Amino acid sequence: MNIFYRLIVFCLYISIVSCTEQARIDTYEYSIVPVPQEVTLTGAFINLLKPLSDQPTTVKKFGDYQYILDQVIFNPNASTPNLESQLSSRLELSIDIAMPEEAYQLDISEESIRIQAGSDRAVRFGIMTLSQLITEQGTVPVGSIKDQPDYEYRSVMIDLSRNWHSVNTLKQLIVLAGFYKVKYVHLHLTDDGLFTFSSDAFPELRTEKHYSKEDLMVLNAFAKAYGVTLIPEIDMPGHSSAFIRADAQRWGIENSKENYYTLNMGSEQVYEGIQTLLEEVAEAFPESPYIHIGGDEVYMGGFENDTQVQAYMKAHELESLTDLYHHFIVRVGTQVKAIGKTPMIWTGFELESEVKIPKDFVIMAWNMTDYTPQKLAQDGYTVINASWQPLYVVNNRKWSPETIYDWSPNQWKSDQTPKELPGHRVKDSASMIIGGSMCAWEQGQYKELITLRKRLAAMSERLWNTNATDYATYASRNQKSDQQLEAILFPFTLTESGLTQGDWDDANRYENFEFEDLLSLHIKSAHNDIAVRYTQDGRIPTNTDRMYSLPIILKESGLVSFQAFRNGTPIGQTLEKKYFLAPIQAKVTGLVNDLSPHSWENHKFADTATFHFSSKRDGVLRYTTDGSTPTAISSIYTDPIVLKDSKTIKVGLFDTAGDQIGASWYEEYVQLGLETSLTTGKPVSTCHGDNELGVPSLINNGEIARWDHWGTHTNGDNWVIIDLEQAHELTRFKTYTFWDGYRYYEYTIDVSLDGTSWKQAVDQSENRKLSVPEGQEDIIKPTKARYVRLNLIRNSANPGLHLVEFQAFAD
Repeated sequence: MNIFYRLIVFCLYISIVSCTEQARIDTYEYSIVPVPQEVTLTGAFINLLKPLSDQPTTVKKFGDYQYILDQVIFNPNASTPNLESQLSSRLELSIDIAMPEEAYQLDISEESIRIQAGSDRAVRFGIMTLSQLITEQGTVPVGSIKDQPDYEYRSVMIDLSRNWHSVNTLKQLIVLAGFYKVKYVHLHLTDDGLFTFSSDAFPELRTEKHYSKEDLMVLNAFAKAYGVTLIPEIDMPGHSSAFIRADAQRWGIENSKENYYTLNMGSEQVYEGIQTLLEEVAEAFPESPYIHIGGDEVYMGGFENDTQVQAYMKAHELESLTDLYHHFIVRVGTQVKAIGKTPMIWTGFELESEVKIPKDFVIMAWNMTDYTPQKLAQDGYTVINASWQPLYVVNNRKWSPETIYDWSPNQWKSDQTPKELPGHRVKDSASMIIGGSMCAWEQGQYKELITLRKRLAAMSERLWNTNATDYATYASRNQKSDQQLEAILFPFTLTESGLTQGDWDDANRYENFEFEDLLSLHIKSAHNDIAVRYTQDGRIPTNTDRMYSLPIILKESGLVSFQAFRNGTPIGQTLEKKYFLAPIQAKVTGLVNDLSPHSWENHKFADTATFHFSSKRDGVLRYTTDGSTPTAISSIYTDPIVLKDSKTIKVGLFDTAGDQIGASWYEEYVQLGLETSLTTGKPVSTCHGDNELGVPSLINNGEIARWDHWGTHTNGDNWVIIDLEQAHELTRFKTYTFWDGYRYYEYTIDVSLDGTSWKQAVDQSENRKLSVPEGQEDIIKPTKARYVRLNLIRNSANPGLHLVEFQAFAD
């Protein structure tokens, strides 16, 4: 072959290779979430497997940034030859204080990869972006990214009082937040449930499940490595049952049995104790610029008759209990400012008070009825959007990532606002909105990550870049970024064979991990040099625990914990999965809606619903239809159960000794038909007036579904009025309030002919009858009226007021 011919062949080869490479480059789509503000890629790629020169390359270290580089780049790509040495030899990290605090610039060329940022946190943002650019082939695109967030405040709140979370779980959530550049993780440390902050001054407050000072030190350092700051919340003066259970004499009013929710806002001893507690909290969270002090849903029953409270109000010239409540918020917030932190509170305070909340308090707005976000912004408050819909994640009550992606930071909706309605929008003074927060309430720790990971990513992008793409484009990017996140968290794949709930296309699905008979767990390591070890006794696996080699078979409910190791060193996070044996299968016919198990929305039927139950396990099926838990003496299931009215069915499987096998099956079913009421479909007005964001029509739509209710809070005058459109001789009422087997509601009912002059017809202001699905009936002497008004006073369980249906009759 002559030289000329060889040259032609060589050129042809180069041309073919170049075209192949260019085709691959042309189809490359970066998967960065949140999407950066400005991305400029040349189309070329750096091969990180190829050395810059023939000289041996040493692995460069990066001081405080080495840990995060290891976690998100080097460990997940450890099996890729030379990637760490080649990347580290090119990588340059620097801080330029002239740049905005959260801004960074990532420049990638053949010779170098530079991240320049306005702060330490922003450097870590740049590292997260770089981690999402590296391909499976060990290449990275050449180009430049200039980026910074549109909204400064990006947060996720975790409820640690109603459901304690392990330090391990909180670390996973911090990784999730850091990966998606969510700046804050807000820890709801206290509430009516647990008091999880460990106080040295008041050790009696600490519940069995709590976080030691050492735990918090570890979590703060871990969060800082991921560019995340932890914000503490001590919820007060409401939601304070944990205080009062520990020491009612110190923290409660004189008759604490009359109000065990609320701190004594008229006690100097309480304010002195709070001062000490806040100083401890500030010391335990040195990085946080904020301390959240709660401030919403304050029930003030019993305060009007408390001598100490009344004396305090007189001394401070407070005219009303609302003024006292505002005074408490101001005084405690001033204590927060005195220790160098910014006070943060939930919405819940009112316009009608002589005591005004200072404008330097940060307001986390979730409730739009007391003081609307628009009014807050106009009045000069700094506002964080914590809209119930779609930012609340509450077990089986939550919204899809697509709904979250369609949300805007200046938009609020209540949990009942129909999707098609725009809700409340802040148009004027929108610059006072500094960001948003997702709020995960009441959820168990084992489902927290799975419910939050795609929802938090969607919220983060909406706050980071308001000019982001359409949802389909975003979802494609998020699919890839979620896989990258998985590789960082857990460098192995867990396959579960035998789970029963399936992949319901329902945002409200309840993420329990249930199996009917046997569950098989299979592990596949991401790389050959990774060993996965596991435990089944609740311990975090160590390098001496059992190594996975064969499928794990579960026959009973249990917790399984997995940890990956490389050369004896743990990598990634510990995956903890709690599985439940649920041996009962159900087939239900006659329903008008097809919902996932334990959906927030009730299962409904028009006339009758028929239930067939079976089990793969041997045993006797026993059931109840009154909401009680089945026992070994409950009714035996033999024939299909037919429901003709609203009931909660619970079924258990029992062995010959009378012991229950696995978990009970249970669901609540709602029969749509009711006896004809004069109120059904008639005009409704409520105490919220123009600030109404709920759905008043739920009050008289003729359906009894406890989660489909109108709601408000015990903050004063709470009422609904129904215009019957003509006068009737009224004889009885039925009031349906939220029921759960242990709460009751106090109320009164007034009637009027003209809507102006009212006469009391029913006085249930001291009611102690528990709420039930059948409602509470009040029979009255026949009274002629056109308008009926229900005044809601108190709920024995919490400060919320929940009206499912209100009926009037003229028999």
